[in-house]
Amino acid sequence: MLAATAPSVRQHAAWFLASHAMAQGDAVEAHRLLRALGEHERLDLFPLFPHDIALDAEMARIALAAVDDELVTAVVAAAERRSALNPGVRSIQAATAQVRGLVKQSAPSWPMRSSCSRRPGDR
Repeated sequence: MLAATAPSVRQHAAWFLASHAMAQGDAVEAHRLLRALGEHERLDLFPLFPHDIALDAEMARIALAAVDDELVTAVVAAAERRSALNPGVRSIQAATAQVRGLVKQSAPSWPMRSSCSRRPGDR
């Protein structure tokens, strides 16, 4: 799949294989697979279509484990951009808070946690 001609197929393949390697506990292999399409391309891997906002945290974990500061910065910027474009979507706000927490090695702040949780009457 990494050799497919369609860029989106290659991107999905790189992400799937990197995610699988990380699930197996191999952060070095996960990072190598993210770079399989090119050193710069690893920064533009997301968003996949459709994009799962939980993937940002997983990408941040790989970048942090590989000490890839440039990728960490790109993941945080993408999550924050998505959050700014969707200010009323609490799941996106929560996912962005998770990415920030991973990068800062801290839990999201309690006010953010409570503002992202469901309230009575929410759907």
